[in-house]
Amino acid sequence: MKSTPPRKLSPGAVHADLLGAPEYLPFRPRRLLTADLNYQVVCRGKVENSLFGPFPVIDISATGLAMDLDDQTTLPPGTSIDELELLFRDSVFWQGSATSVYHVQGHTQRAGLRFSSGLLDLQLVQVADSLESRLEQSLRERRTNESILSVEWRASIAELRGLLEDVKEVFDATDDSLDPSSGPESTDQTALFERVFEKWSDAFYSRQEHLFQLSSSINPKHRERAHSYASRELLPLFYPSPMYQRAFDKPLGYAGDFRLIEMYFSDNLSGENLYPQFLQYLAQRYPLGKAVRSREGLMRRIIRETIETTASSRIVSLACGPAIELKNLLNEFPSSNHSTEFVIVDQDEQAMHFAHNALSRALLSPGSAVAQRVRLNGLHISVKQILRPSDETEAEVINSSLGNADLIYAAGLYDYLPETVAVALTKSLYDHLRPGGRLFIGNLKECPVSSWIMEYVLSWHLQYRTEETMENLAAPLVAKGAESRVTLDDTQLCVFLEVRKPRDRLSES
Repeated sequence: MKSTPPRKLSPGAVHADLLGAPEYLPFRPRRLLTADLNYQVVCRGKVENSLFGPFPVIDISATGLAMDLDDQTTLPPGTSIDELELLFRDSVFWQGSATSVYHVQGHTQRAGLRFSSGLLDLQLVQVADSLESRLEQSLRERRTNESILSVEWRASIAELRGLLEDVKEVFDATDDSLDPSSGPESTDQTALFERVFEKWSDAFYSRQEHLFQLSSSINPKHRERAHSYASRELLPLFYPSPMYQRAFDKPLGYAGDFRLIEMYFSDNLSGENLYPQFLQYLAQRYPLGKAVRSREGLMRRIIRETIETTASSRIVSLACGPAIELKNLLNEFPSSNHSTEFVIVDQDEQAMHFAHNALSRALLSPGSAVAQRVRLNGLHISVKQILRPSDETEAEVINSSLGNADLIYAAGLYDYLPETVAVALTKSLYDHLRPGGRLFIGNLKECPVSSWIMEYVLSWHLQYRTEETMENLAAPLVAKGAESRVTLDDTQLCVFLEVRKPRDRLSES
């Protein structure tokens, strides 16, 4: 709450400017249209010992209501009504007496009543309507889930949740037992996490693998319901981790953004206490988390090889993200005198700023001799622009930046590309290579232990590929003389497609 007034104060309204209502002069208390409620409100009562109703209520206020009547009932103005009851889902929520204030006859009959024995709480009606509607919807959802999702599948979700609750309880108790005056440095977090991980992870992983197998039999039309169920049950236990929170929220529009990739490599585990920090430690040790870290080393080796064997090389990092492999390479740059141009490309402007600043800082750091031999350029474009430039100027910029490349590589981009786009992009990138140049394109393989949580809890959907489907991307190019092969990283979970363009025979001679 603001404790001081704004610096510039307006004089406020004056009486001469308070003009009243522009359209309706008679004041009417706020009315609630029953059509806006989830359930019908009806009323019944007694006039001179004759019962009427129940009739549907059209609108209602704190002091009265309007209702539809049948052809046999008339309530002329001034009629006294005793034992008036308002019912909501067959339950009486207001009773008293009222007087008729108008009766309209026509195609339908309608009457207006004014209460004479007390006010009605409109908020109570709305709250009751909302609560009952939500409760009934919840019960209906539960019944539907029970009929669609197998008992074994739901029980496995509960067991996985129990495993997370157990480890959270352990870490919460540890947090409570630590001496706050000692500071976080007094606890060897890595050793603590290693011990817990060693004892706990097998049960955690096996339960996910079992869920992965069970989920394969879920009818595709019920998959969205299964995702909703799993996320509702498990996300609250993952969300305390900034890493999982980012994966689910997707602040940049997709889960594996540059910040998230950076978290896979960070030794500084994020979170307010031990449990969320352990979740990041866990994510780094998931099979696909290990693959993300492993593929960086493989890409770095390919880049180094290109630099060492090419006197003047152009190397393009497509969907560069945080460009961790380039930053690490600059710290161990080959000792040859060959010159290199790095072109980093990403559709995310924040990723471009981050990667360019990090690489520039490494190049210009005191004592670094690399800057003499390395040139850094950036291109802020999307896959769509590469495939279909909007005009000649855009096409020229793309061609001048990517053309005659010795190496074009992409680590995680193809994880998000459908087949038709992946095939088209592979051809387009191949066309930008110089003779003898090569593509190096990575794609994760599906893994039961990692993929289930990503899809069903975090809504992190990837286009997984195998060695065979990666080779299919290059088939049209191989038919025209290109050479291709498939390489796996150390975890065997990231497939790299390598496509080499034939050398120009004239240049070879």
